[in-house]
Amino acid sequence: MEKRTRSTAKNILIAVLILFSAVTFTLAYLQYEEKLGYMEKVSNAESRGEQKVFEIYQRIDQNLAAIREREGLIKNTINARNREGSFDPEDKINRQIEIIERIMQQNRDLITSLNTELNIKDDKLQDYRKTEKNLWVRINEYKDIVDALNEQNEILYKDLEMKEFEKASLELALQELDERIEQKVALISEKNEQIYHKEKELNTGYYAVGTYRELKEKEIVEKEGGFLGIAAVKTLNAGFDPTMLFEIDTRTVREIPVWAGKAEIITNQDPDSYTYEAYNGIIERIRIEDPEKFWEKSKYLVVIVRDLYEGELAEAW
Repeated sequence: MEKRTRSTAKNILIAVLILFSAVTFTLAYLQYEEKLGYMEKVSNAESRGEQKVFEIYQRIDQNLAAIREREGLIKNTINARNREGSFDPEDKINRQIEIIERIMQQNRDLITSLNTELNIKDDKLQDYRKTEKNLWVRINEYKDIVDALNEQNEILYKDLEMKEFEKASLELALQELDERIEQKVALISEKNEQIYHKEKELNTGYYAVGTYRELKEKEIVEKEGGFLGIAAVKTLNAGFDPTMLFEIDTRTVREIPVWAGKAEIITNQDPDSYTYEAYNGIIERIRIEDPEKFWEKSKYLVVIVRDLYEGELAEAW
């Protein structure tokens, strides 16, 4: 009986030890699983953090590339302005500067997030900060260029306004000068017209060649004095019509056609100023040797002619 009791106690002790071992193993296993889960969570968190850092670095690099592109546009605009000088680049440069400043602000926010949220501090961030500092220096240089360009443009605009004012003044002066010239041209034209008519009047002569009968019928000549027409003097009719005579320019005409056997000049021409030209007894023409003297006393020349076979000169004429 006592032996059986000891055996039962031993079995119970063994069972308790087995149960304790099983519980211990189970607890250890659960702790191990928990540790693996925790480690996986930590690993996943680190991976997500690294991915976020990578994405932020990538965005910062993309922004820097965009900034370099904008800087290239600014430099091209400045070079084109210096080369051509025909347009105002200030607005274009200012727009690019504003875009660059917005991108730089994005980078600043990204770098701040790395510092505060992820507690990242490495050499790459230091490089970004140096790059940002250099960018600000260049941005200020670009702004100085814009200020200089604006100052130049202001000077150019003032100069342009002055030139436009001077141009308007010159145009007004030219207009007034043109008006005065037109008035003077009109006056000169009027004077020239008067001079022309005066010269024409002064240098216009009139002549008529015909028998006494022909000229009398035209009321160009008449006889004065004498007795019953005998020894009367042939003279111009006081009221004759000048349109019945030929009009000539005394400066150019040197010959008066006659074509008659006899000719008599009854107007007051100087005998020393002309000659008769005859051929085979026919007076062909009167040649004016000295025009000034010929027309000096009278602008009218009347020549009475008759054929060689006609009767008494005084009666026939």
